[in-house]
Amino acid sequence: MTFASSINWGQIGSTALQAYSAYSKANIEKSVAQNNMQYVEWQAKSIIQHGAEAEQRQRMKTASLKGSQRAAMAAAGLSLTEGSPLEILTSTDVMGEQDALRIRQNAKQEAWATRAQGAGYAAKAASTNPTSAAAMSLLTNADSLSSAWDSFRKWKES
Repeated sequence: MTFASSINWGQIGSTALQAYSAYSKANIEKSVAQNNMQYVEWQAKSIIQHGAEAEQRQRMKTASLKGSQRAAMAAAGLSLTEGSPLEILTSTDVMGEQDALRIRQNAKQEAWATRAQGAGYAAKAASTNPTSAAAMSLLTNADSLSSAWDSFRKWKES
């Protein structure tokens, strides 16, 4: 009896293929998690950028409204430096700035939530180890390897 005929090569091949498959799957999962992590970071930066643009648009709207208010009050012959006209213009400034700051804060919160999702992907990427997955697959199929080893020992003893 030869060594080659005493070993179940199918079992060994199947075990090796399963280990390679586990390694490949874990490698793909790690890569996907890393790509997702990068994507959500780009998304968060885009949210911040769009928030800054919306904040700027809000300030421009406020300035435009204030200009219209000033023109209307001046056309009515009102003094813009005292009394109710001044209070209206000041109120327009304050409310406009509050709106702009709210837009900024909302963008920051949305970007934070997006980055929190990215942290999940980062954890997945960090915890996925293709080598460990392959080793676990080999351990799971240890009975097949043990059987092949026993066949090898019996062949060697004979």
